[in-house]
Amino acid sequence: MIIQLEVGLGGLINGMQVSLFLTLSINSLLTLQTLRDQGEDGYSNQIKSVIAEQNQRIVEQRFTLPDLKTIKAIIDDSTPTTIDDLQSYMIEELNVVQTKIKADDIESWQGFYDDNKEPYKEERCRDHLLGLLRQNINDIDLVPESHVASDKEVDITCSVIGGIRLPIEIKGQWHKDLWIAADKQLDALYTTDHRAQGC
Repeated sequence: MIIQLEVGLGGLINGMQVSLFLTLSINSLLTLQTLRDQGEDGYSNQIKSVIAEQNQRIVEQRFTLPDLKTIKAIIDDSTPTTIDDLQSYMIEELNVVQTKIKADDIESWQGFYDDNKEPYKEERCRDHLLGLLRQNINDIDLVPESHVASDKEVDITCSVIGGIRLPIEIKGQWHKDLWIAADKQLDALYTTDHRAQGC
């Protein structure tokens, strides 16, 4: 039995050819991303998995051990000086805020919901999150609705002296675009800004 697949790249391809094509194209993220974006089929999960593995390999290949100056800055809890440091720092701070939201004595979670336990709109939630983040962060500018490349606005930008800037996109867990925003919005629109350095 030959399985026919419409892949949107010029007609029908049988299952064996698709397997061979995927094997030969494993190093081409662009090709894999094009296949992923053609819609869901029997190969979608495998393609997504290969893309994630390739992205991990790229990260590992680009990794360099920090020098002594960088290690000292980490130990001294200095202001981040690279985009990777800023990203790590902000992830750590977001984890602290998440802990507060889940179980602090002033019930910070209520800043995200109205009296009927319905979530507030994105902008109000963003502003509450900014308020929680700013309680612990003094040396990083956290700015709402900053303009970035291609005349776009990012929900929150985190900036330090030296010109590096990390975009943060806000989506509630109820938002219909939650699972695609990282690729379609954050990566495609905001990380192209030269100060984001691809992050």
